[in-house]
Amino acid sequence: MLFYRCPDCGLGFNETDESCEIAVKTGCCPRCAEPLKNFPSSDSENPSFINEIVGFSESTSGLELPDDLDLIETSNEHKYHTANDSIKLSVIKLLWLLFSLDGRIGRGMYLISIILTYGFISFVYYLVYSFFDSEGSAFNVSFILCIWCFLSQSLKRLHDFGGSVWTLLILIILSIFKLGVFCLIYIIFNGGTNGANKYGEGRGWENRPK
Repeated sequence: MLFYRCPDCGLGFNETDESCEIAVKTGCCPRCAEPLKNFPSSDSENPSFINEIVGFSESTSGLELPDDLDLIETSNEHKYHTANDSIKLSVIKLLWLLFSLDGRIGRGMYLISIILTYGFISFVYYLVYSFFDSEGSAFNVSFILCIWCFLSQSLKRLHDFGGSVWTLLILIILSIFKLGVFCLIYIIFNGGTNGANKYGEGRGWENRPK
């Protein structure tokens, strides 16, 4: 089975899937709508075009694969993508989770993002302290990053159930009056919108507004 994976969102499909028909007609990924590089137009008559894109066919023998090609087998299907692309995509998703103000995240991802922020801030503190040998500088840089990460993640969580930056501002004001615990409970336990809302088609980096 020949398989193609979108380099932007990671969506995979083969030539028998409906997603493949959409991709051939539009030249874009059916999920993220990003243009698919070197993807043939709808006038392509050869269904084995995926062999040209991926550079590999199960029926091909003696083909030398790129050194960074990663092979994953799931449900008796082979999915091929480069390890470098996977690393880049993971870094992009992590940066989006920590710093971006766009998109939506659920309750579980919000808690995970807090844990990741703690690890990231600890690393930054150690890095700054190692370079400048100053606890004050390390604390200031870490504190600013920590505040930004917390606000960006909280805003994405608010987006999940229709909250806006004004909602976040109200919660910040309430926190000043020692109601921060109740604000955090509101952010964590409030259920999200089922399906799309004005902040994204769904949760996660793949469904962020384009």
